Amino acid sequence: QHRQQQQQHQQHPNRALSNAPSTHLDNGHRNNEDQNKERRNEVHQQRPLRPPFPNGSCGGTVITLPRNELFPGLQGGDDGNGSGLRGDDHHHGNSLPFLNLNHLPQIRNPFSSLENAVLPPRDVKVWLPKEYSMEEYRKERFPVLYCHDGQNAMEDTSSWTGSSWRLIGALTRLHERDLLSIPTPPIVVCIPCADGNLLPGVSRRHSEYGDIAHPVSMAHGDFVATKLHPYVLEKFRVGSGAEHACVMGSSLGGQASLQLVLRYPEAFGGAACLSPCFQPGTIAAVVANLVAGFTPPPPNNNDGRRGGGAGGASASGTSASRGTDHGTLRGSSGKRRNNVLKENQSRLRRSSSGRKGETTPNANTLHSKTIYIDNGGDVEDTRVPVFEALDHFTLNERWWNPGYWWLDTSLQPMIDAMRWTLDQAGVNYTYEKFPGGRHNERAWAQRIHRPLLALYGKKDRNG
Repeated sequence: QHRQQQQQHQQHPNRALSNAPSTHLDNGHRNNEDQNKERRNEVHQQRPLRPPFPNGSCGGTVITLPRNELFPGLQGGDDGNGSGLRGDDHHHGNSLPFLNLNHLPQIRNPFSSLENAVLPPRDVKVWLPKEYSMEEYRKERFPVLYCHDGQNAMEDTSSWTGSSWRLIGALTRLHERDLLSIPTPPIVVCIPCADGNLLPGVSRRHSEYGDIAHPVSMAHGDFVATKLHPYVLEKFRVGSGAEHACVMGSSLGGQASLQLVLRYPEAFGGAACLSPCFQPGTIAAVVANLVAGFTPPPPNNNDGRRGGGAGGASASGTSASRGTDHGTLRGSSGKRRNNVLKENQSRLRRSSSGRKGETTPNANTLHSKTIYIDNGGDVEDTRVPVFEALDHFTLNERWWNPGYWWLDTSLQPMIDAMRWTLDQAGVNYTYEKFPGGRHNERAWAQRIHRPLLALYGKKDRNG
């Protein structure tokens, strides 16, 4: 009988396995994770890893965070402005008993009206992967990814151009194909930009995502880092270290993402900047971060461990970015700043060799972060097309809006300046160029898997 089972397995392995008793499965040491990988591999055979990726929540759950707990001075019911985490009806969000719905008493801020005038209340949505509610992941701490312009990240119908990034579809496909270095997709927090103008002719979005010294930009960063992120840590099963939290955005949202890593390095460990609109103050802040970010090791360091950086964080080496493309770019810079950057690069190389007494990079500098930058635009014989018909086939009434498709070419000089700065300091980062790429959501959807692989992909399988 045993010989017959062996012959049957050789001829029809799947049938033999399905007919085998449970003891045979136990002897094969198959656990839940193995079964999950097998299911993902089966799906992998059916679903290609290429855009366009699926639209929508892809089997996950979408929760709308209560406005009155994020923005001061608001009261009301559960209509999105009141208390209580609200699940979107078509996502069955209210069937999540593991969410903590207990809220602390609210203390009214006398300046809340002014704060809300600077940062208007809005619906922040949280996408939970389907694994979040599975029993085998109930003890799992999930990574979290914050998305600027969050209304454009997941749903075509909510995007201002009628096309979204298809971010969730790309994440689920990467997970199905076992291309992520994390056991589950991250929780995604979609932060929509503000609508309208702050002042006549002054866009609220341009102010919130503005240069690093802009007061509204600073207020936005404070909101994400000191209100939204702690709230997410409290309400959801999210890892608390900077290595568990990343930020991403496009255009000015890409600049805002890098600013969060610069301002709050203890909270955020990586930034993905798609077609970023870098401004001079942000580049200057990167220079300041890299110039000031080296500290000497403590005396009597006999055990081989490196000294701690600011805030008690331990120092670490350069970030493990993938697909790095460091080009040598010509640019102008003060001799002193250039020399300091080059000296820090030299120190970084010497410290990585393990020599005693050398200075080491502070864990709060960009050397310890994961940075991704990309853009499209004109390249030699490849030009951005003036008209792209597919931009106008959308799922909402915004079919007429192609976005600022021409911007990637004009943003190239500041991207080059940012790359030159990072190169001079020896920062590992990922840069990808997409010749002819337009500056809109549909173009970013065509390559959205690339920043996700840079942030979460397996080092040997993200090419």
